[in-house]
Amino acid sequence: MQNYPKIIVVEGGDGVGKTTQIEMLNQSLSELGYQVKVYKNPNDCFPVGKMIREQILPETDPSKRPTQTVLGIMMLAALREVAEDIVENHSDKDFIVLDRWHFTTAVYGAEDRIIPEDGSDLFHSGMAWRAFERLVPESVSLSSTWDRLFMYATQVIYLTASPETISERLSGRVGDKNFLDQVDTTEIGIRNELFTTVLEDVSDFVDEPVLTIDTTNRTPVDIHAQIVQDFMKKGWISNA
Repeated sequence: MQNYPKIIVVEGGDGVGKTTQIEMLNQSLSELGYQVKVYKNPNDCFPVGKMIREQILPETDPSKRPTQTVLGIMMLAALREVAEDIVENHSDKDFIVLDRWHFTTAVYGAEDRIIPEDGSDLFHSGMAWRAFERLVPESVSLSSTWDRLFMYATQVIYLTASPETISERLSGRVGDKNFLDQVDTTEIGIRNELFTTVLEDVSDFVDEPVLTIDTTNRTPVDIHAQIVQDFMKKGWISNA
């Protein structure tokens, strides 16, 4: 991917502060003169992404929502929509910032398989990747630019927070709510563990070590400063 944009993925569950950090990063990079394109995934600017957004709205009849497996397949199709748009229209940008990528698909694709009714055996460390592997098309080859982009990132920024903090943030959220927000602290804790497991070893997909930031009891400005300083240390941006 020589002379290609740096692909920055911001991952994490609902309520960890992804949207705020992406907005701040976009503003800072743009003010420094860098060309930036931001994508929210799933992206309702594209057909499949729009279908997914409509399916996860809280007012959607639960009986008409797709299963997690079907939703996972739709998510992969939605990611391909974004990958195609990057290649065709934004390969000249300095940074592509993605609000979630295929790592989230792995987490949400596994989540419904690890919460048994009796509350036992709540977490299995390999479940997320096995769910993801079942969804990834066998045709994907990291040797081609298009398919590599579909799987690849320069840097993953993983934002997390305590289950109690996330629950409080979600309960106060106004707008942009979906049924995936409607979880208790136990389920949030499981989701956090799934993200940690998925991101433990992503060296085949990501150039840099995952930058993990716990947003509990931290201000958005403080978190943003840490991200900018990390970019500066890597030589990706000039002094902000």
